[in-house]
Amino acid sequence: MESSIRSETLGQILLEANRLTEEQYQNVMQTMETSNKKQGDVLVELGYLTAFEVYESLQAQATRKFQNCFLLENARLNIEDGEDQIKEIPELSIDFFRVLLEVFGMFEDKDPQVIFPINRAIKLTGQGKQYLSTRTLSPGEVKLVRLLDGKRNFDQLMEEASGDLDSNSVLTITLKELGFLEFVDLPPQKFTVSVSRSETEKMAASQASSLADSSIREIVTVENKPKASTSPIYHWALRLDRPLQELLKVSTATLKPQIKQAYDSIVKELHLASIDEHYQDEKERDLAYRVLDRLTLGLTIFSDDTRRQQYLMSFVKSKTEQQPPVKISAEVHILKAKLHITKKKFEKAEEEIKKSLELNPEESSYHVFYAETLIQRAAFEKQPFPETIEQELRKALKLNSSDYSAFFQLGVLFKLRSDFEKARDLFNKVLQLKPNHPQAASELRLINLRLEEKKKGESTFLKLFKSKKKPPS
Repeated sequence: MESSIRSETLGQILLEANRLTEEQYQNVMQTMETSNKKQGDVLVELGYLTAFEVYESLQAQATRKFQNCFLLENARLNIEDGEDQIKEIPELSIDFFRVLLEVFGMFEDKDPQVIFPINRAIKLTGQGKQYLSTRTLSPGEVKLVRLLDGKRNFDQLMEEASGDLDSNSVLTITLKELGFLEFVDLPPQKFTVSVSRSETEKMAASQASSLADSSIREIVTVENKPKASTSPIYHWALRLDRPLQELLKVSTATLKPQIKQAYDSIVKELHLASIDEHYQDEKERDLAYRVLDRLTLGLTIFSDDTRRQQYLMSFVKSKTEQQPPVKISAEVHILKAKLHITKKKFEKAEEEIKKSLELNPEESSYHVFYAETLIQRAAFEKQPFPETIEQELRKALKLNSSDYSAFFQLGVLFKLRSDFEKARDLFNKVLQLKPNHPQAASELRLINLRLEEKKKGESTFLKLFKSKKKPPS
């Protein structure tokens, strides 16, 4: 277990325990440099420690590394000899294919419409069939694999496969990246779709006004081309005038975690976290943004008991929804910003935060969130940290002098600037305002460790400097 922390080195541990003098330590370091031998061997050769004492010191070093690795204080580490102990350790089996699926699911940067051409069918290669025969697949995955027979393009595949649309998309992309898929010509097909619509559909389209133009429903007869797929965003557009609880598919008594889960599920289903990439058509993109706004408004209102009650009371009285208050609209922009941050779309997130600040500039938490977003963006893009970060945090503290989150972000900023003393003072301030703040406690522990190492390093340098200045006797 290698480490770059000075206090975790064997020599420093021996110095702290007074097992070595400074002079002996310097002799050991010089001998190691000239002989290329390990420190333990040099300690024994020079007669400073016995082999058993080196073994004990290595145990102390392993314990310290373990404590620092997990930020544990006064932890006990038992080191036992013998191979019998290894037999009791359970084997950790990892399904590499499942890991790939999870990774692709976390980073949906690839656009299926670019990877899979609409005029080509997808087919599983022989190597892919052989590989998947050794994997344990769910029933939905088995059906998707069977449909990879060279008769369908990507859109048709997603329509006919059962289960979650995103999971099916991730599985198909993963198989493509592994080289298990190939493209073949689509078989000649003839599709005839009726252009007539029921009265119910016409009424629904009329109620949704311009949100869903009836022309998108008229699919003409096409020969030798795949069937045009209708995006589900149009069906959602027809629901925009419904009460928020119906839009989120929750009841008025649904718990907050379940409301957030319902929101996340719909956002994932409709790809609302990556609208610009997923919706190439301008009309669809506009509808997707409207659906996202409406859903986020619902989450904002139903995640707060007071807002939920006010909304339900006003809805019962008027039977029509009024324009949301300014503070609620500001919260909607904040939630949308958080959604953009999960996709590393910092520019769009900043736009949403600025809108929330325009609506409610007196909310200190918005300034803190803006500063935190700027820090994340600068770190992600490996750019200098802008002065705006500190300005926003100072504004937040001016609005609320006891806002511990502002002090915490200031501490993070100074730590990133390597100003550890200022960072330490700020993290101490956070713990004064909120004693059980785990992140501040963790950061403070690490910074104190760094300052201690820096101080020890400087004192060692001064000793060496003074010893070199001494006149020869």
